[in-house]
Amino acid sequence: HLLLNAAGVQADQICRGEKRNREWNGGWRSATYVDPLIVRAAGWSAEFAIPLQMLRRQAGGGEWRFNLCRNKKTAPAEFSSWAPVQGGFHEPAAFGVLAGLRNLPPQDVFAPVVTAAQVSPYRLQDGRYSYELTGEIMNDGGKGDEVDLAATDQPAAGPATTRTLRIQL
Repeated sequence: HLLLNAAGVQADQICRGEKRNREWNGGWRSATYVDPLIVRAAGWSAEFAIPLQMLRRQAGGGEWRFNLCRNKKTAPAEFSSWAPVQGGFHEPAAFGVLAGLRNLPPQDVFAPVVTAAQVSPYRLQDGRYSYELTGEIMNDGGKGDEVDLAATDQPAAGPATTRTLRIQL
């Protein structure tokens, strides 16, 4: 499952039968746009970038069951999907088939993804305020390279400061 809401918040998991792996992270990217002219109608659009490397690995070189679903809970509520399902959105046997993954040429690409980024609360240490920024970086592409991570601190008063860290993956 790749889930996305209008605010751009992502969630993902791998499902095999009744088993669900919510710890899985597929390294996909997304963007959303909420149209301010039709916000009353809850109009928004989404764009997904799903690496073929991820599809090939998870499909075992074969095919994926695929569906696009919408779960709109605000009035009027709507539950719709591209491939018709009967009892709920988790009915892989009813999904459409995304085929052609078997003969994709292998690609070594650099595909870094930052996940699980967290910022700790401010703390006073040695007369200075500080905080900690942590996260995980993964590269499922198979090709190594460097990535620059930049964090900008924008205090309520005063100038912003940016710190950059270069990491070899």
